[in-house]
Amino acid sequence: LVSEVNSKTNDRVEAFFSEARKQEQVFSNLVTTTNFMSQEGSLLRLLWEFVQVLPDAESMSIADEHGNYLQARLYPEPATRTIHRSIASPVETINFRDKQYGVLRTEVKPDPDFDPRTRPWYRSVGSQPYMQWTAPYLANTTKRPVVSGSYPILVNGARAGVVNVNLPLASLSAFMAEQKISPHGVAF
Repeated sequence: LVSEVNSKTNDRVEAFFSEARKQEQVFSNLVTTTNFMSQEGSLLRLLWEFVQVLPDAESMSIADEHGNYLQARLYPEPATRTIHRSIASPVETINFRDKQYGVLRTEVKPDPDFDPRTRPWYRSVGSQPYMQWTAPYLANTTKRPVVSGSYPILVNGARAGVVNVNLPLASLSAFMAEQKISPHGVAF
């Protein structure tokens, strides 16, 4: 039973991380110019589609070297989020969305305090095409424990930005709680 639970757990954890890794690599390869934020509408829609198909993802985002930021998230409520830092007065816009990507309501915040360049998921990524995983931390928006996987956006060999996915640890915790080795055993 221990061997069976161990094998099942290894498969689940590998799937938890590998899907996100594949999606981020694909997304990163779709971005081919340093001024990719000029394609905001298309990139937000792509992020939205990617996060819909990632089974464990809470959000997926992209940030450039200037601190501009695009995010599609499912929790705490489906939304897209933009932060424009390369303008005189930085602004954050959150569009809360329905399942068909329609806008339900919009919030605009002047002078946002969130800067992706200060986050562990952004700082850990260099200019080599490797996925980096953070240690668990509390997500800025949801305040839930997550791990973040980040992958560089490379243009002509230089890092132009970072694509990131947040995976909440609650789904792994729930999976582990379901694993039974014996009536009094606990898997951890």
